[in-house]
Amino acid sequence: MDFDNGLIHQEGRLTINNFLPEIGKDQLRNNIIAGLEKNPKMISSMFFYDERGSEIYEEITHLPEYYPPRLERTLIFKSADYLKDSLQDHDIIELGSGDCSKISIFLDSLSESDISSIRYVPVDFSQSAIVKSAEMLVEKYHGIKVLGIVGDFLSHLETIPNGKERLFIFFGSTIGNLEVEDARRFFKDLYETMGPGDRMLIGMDMVKDKEVLEKAYNDSQGVTADFNRNIINVVNRLLDTTMDPNDFEHVAFFNEEKSRIEMHLQAGKEHFLEIPGREPIWIREGELIHTESSHKFTNDDIERMMDEAGLVIEKIFTDEDRWFSLILLGKQ
Repeated sequence: MDFDNGLIHQEGRLTINNFLPEIGKDQLRNNIIAGLEKNPKMISSMFFYDERGSEIYEEITHLPEYYPPRLERTLIFKSADYLKDSLQDHDIIELGSGDCSKISIFLDSLSESDISSIRYVPVDFSQSAIVKSAEMLVEKYHGIKVLGIVGDFLSHLETIPNGKERLFIFFGSTIGNLEVEDARRFFKDLYETMGPGDRMLIGMDMVKDKEVLEKAYNDSQGVTADFNRNIINVVNRLLDTTMDPNDFEHVAFFNEEKSRIEMHLQAGKEHFLEIPGREPIWIREGELIHTESSHKFTNDDIERMMDEAGLVIEKIFTDEDRWFSLILLGKQ
């Protein structure tokens, strides 16, 4: 099933709206070039998720060292049990929805009559992911309505329908991938978007022992290293370059000052990238290219950020070690 930009698809209980502007190859190339011309160099983490990158990330979620998916799954059960009697006739909006595995855990806790009163609204960059998950959900949950929004949750909150009470869901600690100011802006925009009875359930990875954090991003099987290096394959395809991913070393560490895991690629040799119509880009031997940040939070961080945005914490679901939290928010 194919969808073009701007086309609204409607079939039975399933509707898909595409709000993303057309992004051509030139725009993607310019994004990468701009990052590589910075000092220090960077490549946006958006380029991780080509087909192969998505496959490797799925492997990461099953690694013993990578604790967030395992802990979050348990907390989803807890939060769903807490909320299950208050979601009748709601819109459930999942930001960065991806596949339907997590929302299925949540929906499984609801009665059939409640599900029939609910509209599920997944919001994601990936058109194919929304289509695939939406089709699976309308097949599995008889009566549920699905309105898929292909868009950027940072800039398309205004496209989300209102008119009934809403539960916003933001699983996976994706909020930690944003720069601190962008995260603060997101929560303030969320406040402006939410109505008086709306709530949000958001996953946030917590500050913990440095060794635990660094092992989660430096697994013993080297899967995360493969994931990080695969971004070089994406760069090669877009820039028509021929860098060997194996010439780069995966580097991931916890930056205590900024309270974040940083992932980098370190060049094992010099690279001189000749790009038609642009100045050549020189990557020195030993130079680091920043590919991702994953911020970790304390309870004080969370309380301060929510208070600044005008949001109130209704309940925090966490594991016994307080490694990961799902926070239920409302408006002050």
